[in-house]
Amino acid sequence: MKKVMTCLVLVVLVLGNTSCDIGSVTVGEIETGPTVTEEINVPVPDGSTTSEVEISMGAGDLSVDVGVIDELVRGTVAYNVEEIKPAIQISGNQVLIEQGDIEAKRIPLGNWSDVENHWALTLGKAPMVLTVNAGAAQAELTSLADLSASDITIRGGAGDFRLDFGGDLKQDMRVAIDAGAAKVTIVVPEGTAADLAFEGALTDIDAGGAWEKSGDRYVLEGEGPRITFTVRMGVGSLDLRNR
Repeated sequence: MKKVMTCLVLVVLVLGNTSCDIGSVTVGEIETGPTVTEEINVPVPDGSTTSEVEISMGAGDLSVDVGVIDELVRGTVAYNVEEIKPAIQISGNQVLIEQGDIEAKRIPLGNWSDVENHWALTLGKAPMVLTVNAGAAQAELTSLADLSASDITIRGGAGDFRLDFGGDLKQDMRVAIDAGAAKVTIVVPEGTAADLAFEGALTDIDAGGAWEKSGDRYVLEGEGPRITFTVRMGVGSLDLRNR
């Protein structure tokens, strides 16, 4: 039997003599149904070009790791609301794996615990530039140093993000993190060279293990290729760890 989340949106905005037109909003019901599992298989593009991979999801659970696979991206997405069915767009060396936009059709109110949206993806080791967009998500990205990537961008909303840069780092890597009211944990193994610049105000920063504060930066001493982090956050917490 399907579970039904009823949504009703009524917006009235009056500021003095100023009115705001927010456009039409569809009022309806969001239905949850049986859980559907979609297979994700994105081949490595022909040639030796660097792929631009973007993963974009809203609320849910996101798990990303790096492995020895033939594909560029492999995995599954399990969901139980038809509107959030993922879509894959490929244009040349550009790949977008994107969640369907439920809010573009209606704004749901109700018990979001009934909604399932679980992403489990493995990235291959072909050269890529990686972008991850996640909203109110529980996200864990592991073995990121194993990526053949010089640039990683991670954008998040109000969520919990654990970013583990374990693995065999073979090149310098630049990582840009932009998060809202989030908890962000960055794990870099001891012995890997890293430095981090932070921009924000109301964020609690806890640097543990071998991380050290040097002026307005945080530094992890090491040898070989270096990971350079730029972190922008609003309200939230940032934990720096070695494991």
